Amino acid sequence: MIEIDKKIYFSFSVDKYFYLDSIQESIHEITKEEYCEIIFGIYNFNLFKLLGYSYCVTPNKIIVAFYQQNDLKIFDRKGVLIEVKKDFFEGFTPYQIQLDDSLENLWIATGAGQVVLCKNINTGDTIFELGIPYEEYSPLSFPEEINRVENKLYIAEMGNRCVSVLNLITKKRTIYSKFNEPVWGFSKFSTHEIIRLDSGVYYRRSNSKMDFHKIVT
Repeated sequence: MIEIDKKIYFSFSVDKYFYLDSIQESIHEITKEEYCEIIFGIYNFNLFKLLGYSYCVTPNKIIVAFYQQNDLKIFDRKGVLIEVKKDFFEGFTPYQIQLDDSLENLWIATGAGQVVLCKNINTGDTIFELGIPYEEYSPLSFPEEINRVENKLYIAEMGNRCVSVLNLITKKRTIYSKFNEPVWGFSKFSTHEIIRLDSGVYYRRSNSKMDFHKIVT
């Protein structure tokens, strides 16, 4: 997901791509090709293929993870593979990744791995770990997606049916919002929040106590 000129571009599957006009609060569907060009700045077949992965775009590189692979891959901005870091995830499933401001440390949501990790891209060292790996009763329950906003990391917890937030300075985790169904994804932007639940995709204004409005089933 990305916010550009008061529009929030997002997808929730490999076939559905939208933007939310944050002024009009209207939803518009776009093509996968259009979404590719918006996310990466250009469209080509190499970049088009990356849309099914979890990725972080930097000024010079695209950092890529795939939940069925244990390697971290680094591409140039045209989608050409330039480096592979073998076994970077050490057996954990990388459901989603997010970079910190240094562009050297990678936050990772591991789903059934029951933890959120922070690892240095250059050394592979684990800097921080939240949760108990593969423990059924881990306080962090099935972290499916993460969304970093400044010094906060929002975590979509499918098992706990909530969005929690990790303060990246104090490393304390609190509950941001609770739901009556599993939470599969959450992203927070300057004007709106978008959440993916079992029953569909919803949005609301950021920091609002109002109910979410349904986008799609």
